[in-house]
Amino acid sequence: MQAPNVTRLWQAVSPAIASTLRRNGGHALCPSAPGDPFTLFKLSCQQAQRSGRTVWAPRFGGAAVVEVVLYSWVLLPFPIESVAYEDHQEYRIPTPQLCWLSLAQIKPARVLESPHGEGLAAHPRVG
Repeated sequence: MQAPNVTRLWQAVSPAIASTLRRNGGHALCPSAPGDPFTLFKLSCQQAQRSGRTVWAPRFGGAAVVEVVLYSWVLLPFPIESVAYEDHQEYRIPTPQLCWLSLAQIKPARVLESPHGEGLAAHPRVG
């Protein structure tokens, strides 16, 4: 029997969202920051780390990267978009759709260490 197709994505998040994901055990996906209408899932961990360093850390005083592993079929309705330059690609998911994506996770989302440890030192590493 063939293993199901899976997609691994990464998301830069604010410290508050990292804490929320840790509290819910990674079972319920969250937007990148409170109130965001869209959630941006990067195709590479490096892109998420860069976004965490350059966007989220200056804005929120810290950032973390979240690893998400989903069944590939759940992403079919969403196109991959290029951002700033061709190699920087991401899924731009309307935040209300996160509950649907949460159900398609193969394992709970995992909060990784922050790009430079900013703002999350008081929280233990998950993983």
